[in-house]
Amino acid sequence: MKKWRTRISEAIDTGVIMRPNGQTERLTVERGTDILGDLVEASDYSPNKQFYGDFHNMGHVSIAFAHDPLYKHREEMAVMGDSNTAMRDPVFYRWHRYIDEIFDKYKATIPPYSVAELAWSGIRVSNLSVQTEGANRERNILVTNWMQSDIDLARGLDFGRTNRLGPIWATATHLNHENFSYSITIQNSGSQELSGTVRIFLAPRNSENKKRFDLVQQRPQYMQMDKFTVSLRSGDNILTRQSSESTVTIPWEQSFRDLERENAIPTDSQSICGCGWPQHMLVPRGTTDGMLFDLYVIVTDGAKDAVPRRDRQSTAATRQGCRDAASYCGLLDEKYPDTKAMGFPFDRYTRLNNNRPLENIDQFVQDVPNSRTTQIRIVHRDVTFVRSGGAPVGMPSISIPTGTPPSSTPSSPTSSPIQSPPTSPKPTQKPKVTTETKPVSPGRSEQGRGRPTSPSRGGGGRYGGYGGYGNRGNGNRNPSNNSGDGDDGQWDTPYQGYHNHHDHSPTGNSRGWPRGWDADE
Repeated sequence: MKKWRTRISEAIDTGVIMRPNGQTERLTVERGTDILGDLVEASDYSPNKQFYGDFHNMGHVSIAFAHDPLYKHREEMAVMGDSNTAMRDPVFYRWHRYIDEIFDKYKATIPPYSVAELAWSGIRVSNLSVQTEGANRERNILVTNWMQSDIDLARGLDFGRTNRLGPIWATATHLNHENFSYSITIQNSGSQELSGTVRIFLAPRNSENKKRFDLVQQRPQYMQMDKFTVSLRSGDNILTRQSSESTVTIPWEQSFRDLERENAIPTDSQSICGCGWPQHMLVPRGTTDGMLFDLYVIVTDGAKDAVPRRDRQSTAATRQGCRDAASYCGLLDEKYPDTKAMGFPFDRYTRLNNNRPLENIDQFVQDVPNSRTTQIRIVHRDVTFVRSGGAPVGMPSISIPTGTPPSSTPSSPTSSPIQSPPTSPKPTQKPKVTTETKPVSPGRSEQGRGRPTSPSRGGGGRYGGYGGYGNRGNGNRNPSNNSGDGDDGQWDTPYQGYHNHHDHSPTGNSRGWPRGWDADE
């Protein structure tokens, strides 16, 4: 692996790779990211697997067998060796952060975007805000809480669906957020109707020391919240977009269990319906007194962004009735539906104004009128709700204590007023696992990290960085386009990492790999 690492690093430094026949190929701006992705995430697409190896995957395997590297004791591999469980190991996020840094190193060799590449003449974003559902809610405040949900374990564990055993369910308490909507006003000064691509990102505004990030630090922490196409009539266009419509996420209900109701063995089309970032983890946890984030939107020319489709009826959503998370997973049997790099415009280092580094995102917006930024606050309420439609009533219950569930007592934000919670679902007291009528596994919410956002084939990502692996973290979802500056962030901690685009770590800036080069995790 040391040789593979050295050879990949040399390819980045020299800008060329070696083909098996001895010929060289340049890492161009247009194709370099994909080629590098094929080297690091080796597969049949690798230009020279014998020479560059299988760096990312073998890293997983090496870590998974760290307890028995020579297989002397015939030990089973650890969770890092299986894509279904790898995210349960904290080292997963460290490893993906390292992978992200490989791509960040390459992105640093590419010229920054020019104003001509970013701006869209005749288009201006004049307003941007968010609104949480409910009466008398203050604008630009998002609210997170805890949700208790039932999970059918039949697919993941070999219990056997026999009449004697019946189904096996578990109850988990995880992070959730109240539904909200984006309000965006876009001015089209031309006389013709145009197609535009709207890209929405979010990043923490300040460091853990309460000091504002400069754009160099903040860039890799931007995570992609949504991306969609709109028609822009001449004049003002006021758009309202629901958070539940995000092309990055899939809803809780879109599970394999639902897809298997008609077919015993899921097809490729059905399986991709389960691909996407969990909707309940779209928003970082925030803090009880409200954590500041910069919300950013940019509108680009949809005609230039469009990718020709081979078969407009080939998507899983059309065939199966499920919702595509196309920005995260791409489309089945199609090219990734965007000509721009994943995480654009945060996938590269940013230098405008005579090629001088920008101090913050506000300066960036001044030169790119088809974009806009606004501050929002994310407030966490320490209250637990119960999701309806779970395990059948009357199931026998077993108690498996794994930790203390979050308190059900709502916290009192000090800086941002929060109105009473929605009427449904109803808040509950602490889960009483010993008296539940279904299996319960109490514990903290899932620590959300990592989502692909780098441009390599097959993957999408949430983070807005250069597009590599990314984590999501409580305060930072890494943007390096899936990458982050720091270690991976955890969704249930306030701002420990950068939710990374690319990595998931607890104390760094999170980038997001919204961030990820491959789609295997």
